[in-house]
Amino acid sequence: AFACIGYNSAFPGLSPDGEWAVYSKPEFDAGPYLRRDLYIRNLESGANTRLTWGERACYARFSPDGREIYFARIEGHDGSSALCAIDIATGELRTVRSFAQWRGAIHSFAVSPDGRRIAMAIWRPGGQQDIYLMSRDGGELVQITSDAAQDCDPTWTPDGRHILFSSDPDGIYNIYSADTQTGEIRRVTNVLSGAFFPAVSPDGARLLFVGYGKDGYDLFIANLDIASARPAPRKHDPIPAPEPYPEYSGEIKPYTPLAHMTPKCWLPTFTGDTLGLVFLGLDPVGFRSYVASLGVDLANAGPSYELVYADQQYSRFPWTAAVSGGPKGNAQSIAMSFPIWQDPSFSGGLTLGYNHSFHTGEHLHLLVAEGDLSKTIGHDLFRSTTSLHTETALASDALSGPWTPGISLELANSIRLPMLRDSRLVVQLGAGWTGSDKPADRLYIGGHEGEYRVRGVEHGYDSGTHVLLGSAEYVVKLVPIERSPGSASIFIDDLQASVFVDAGSAGQQFTLASLVAGVGVELGVSVVPGYTDARALFSIGLARPIAWGQEAPRPQSDFTIYLKLSGNPL
Repeated sequence: AFACIGYNSAFPGLSPDGEWAVYSKPEFDAGPYLRRDLYIRNLESGANTRLTWGERACYARFSPDGREIYFARIEGHDGSSALCAIDIATGELRTVRSFAQWRGAIHSFAVSPDGRRIAMAIWRPGGQQDIYLMSRDGGELVQITSDAAQDCDPTWTPDGRHILFSSDPDGIYNIYSADTQTGEIRRVTNVLSGAFFPAVSPDGARLLFVGYGKDGYDLFIANLDIASARPAPRKHDPIPAPEPYPEYSGEIKPYTPLAHMTPKCWLPTFTGDTLGLVFLGLDPVGFRSYVASLGVDLANAGPSYELVYADQQYSRFPWTAAVSGGPKGNAQSIAMSFPIWQDPSFSGGLTLGYNHSFHTGEHLHLLVAEGDLSKTIGHDLFRSTTSLHTETALASDALSGPWTPGISLELANSIRLPMLRDSRLVVQLGAGWTGSDKPADRLYIGGHEGEYRVRGVEHGYDSGTHVLLGSAEYVVKLVPIERSPGSASIFIDDLQASVFVDAGSAGQQFTLASLVAGVGVELGVSVVPGYTDARALFSIGLARPIAWGQEAPRPQSDFTIYLKLSGNPL
């Protein structure tokens, strides 16, 4: 039987009685640092128990008696690691041995059947990854291999005499055995497309391994007879002492992000009646970023501007600030987020903000509370992410009040389809309500951007105190570009396209009588500005209305062409 431990759970190991699995799972709530902590899961009940907090565990295995769990922990900024052990019953954690003095990184390891020795694959500077044998207390350490081949994934035969591992001394990975008494090495498999992750049956007669064939990676079983395997002597390449880190002779100055936040790219854009340029900038460590735009409001014959700044230096409390303005007025906003759950498969948080705008001689103040939940499930190429966004706002034309309430929510499901890896289907449903019928407080639908967008009809197409929305969109990657234009610090990733249908209605109550629907296509370029993992999508779209209800106004045009910038490429 198979059990799904969870999305993004790494290198699970089985307990000796077969009832538990140990695995490491990433945690993203530790400031800018990535942590991986250990969990055990009861395979019958499905219950999970967390064993560590704030560790950097990357590989874990049970001891033969099932009382302890050994794991590799990353210790240094250079990736060096230590072998640690934790008592499952008491939670007591101990360091068995650190390899920081080598700058050594533990790739994988296995505990001998009698629990007295540990076989490890350790990488050391110079590119060598060899097999080592160590006593369980971290004392005696014997090097089994010493050459340029990449040795990994050691495991033991049931009698504790031989270590089996995957290695590529001739350029192709095969399974090899090392005799712990004589040091003799033999080649157990002889495949042409690779053999990895060996495992031996309890009686020692069969070998299970991962192999690569015409259909991809598969599991293979073979008879195991080490005595008849061909000897494969390995040359001994001494490991040179690691070179010391070079000393920096230049002047060390305090880090000032503003000195590095010149715009990394720009692009022309057309939003509604505004034609302009968009600029993106961010600092080298990715804690601060901004999007700025300068343009001309063609309908009102005047300049316009917008600046959105995001600061994640304190990632537990990231905040954003924005200012914008044009011929009709200006707006300012500030918001701070409070992440509550930050698991790769389940996340959620709260955002509090204040917005102020001054348009056509009227002030509007908004106090906003937003909540977000997201759940991801996946299997093979299939992945489904369901998200819920809620927003509660209080609006007033004066800080002294009175305040008018408003509520909106959006439920979305994004599915990565198994037939194509680089595609997704996104379905969204939304609703909004405001307690005020003033023109400045009403909810407006239409346009290709904004909370209540309906692509295919104009901005501000219809308004009301009640809004319903729905959309379905299929997005697919067309062509990988993966180029950087000249010496510019911008990377063009790929070209992608989407086809969509949007629908929405606005009125004095929730109704479908004023429903309007539009369809269209978008063609976008995914780019990475600067040298970080931030991504943006620049798109051009063509949309048209296809239906509108008897109480809905007639759209002003049959077709709409637009440019937009968004942050959710494939």
